[in-house]
Amino acid sequence: MAKVVISHEDIPADRMMLNGIDTTAGPLFTVSQVAKVFFRRSSHWLRLQDYKGIYLDGKKVEPQRAGQTEVRQYTLTDIEHLAHGLAQDERITAEQLLRALHAVRGIAMVWEYL
Repeated sequence: MAKVVISHEDIPADRMMLNGIDTTAGPLFTVSQVAKVFFRRSSHWLRLQDYKGIYLDGKKVEPQRAGQTEVRQYTLTDIEHLAHGLAQDERITAEQLLRALHAVRGIAMVWEYL
């Protein structure tokens, strides 16, 4: 697997931004929201990626499941891991990774996680 290296003053290159921060209090995002807001793709695309399996450093990235219908809900931490996993497997470009991480960072700041 390729290692995607990004360089930007607001995004740490050596660690996850939300490492050690519990983001389960919210916000939570649906598959459709994650696909559109963070990756500018369709929900079908994200579901296909999930079906293929998304791994980050050998560990499967899996969102939470909530409610009786078992709807997938992504936390900001899930999305950060998802973005890095997709980039690591070359399913998104470094530019797309940076764009997704900027969105994660912005929302994390609004929610006062950062």
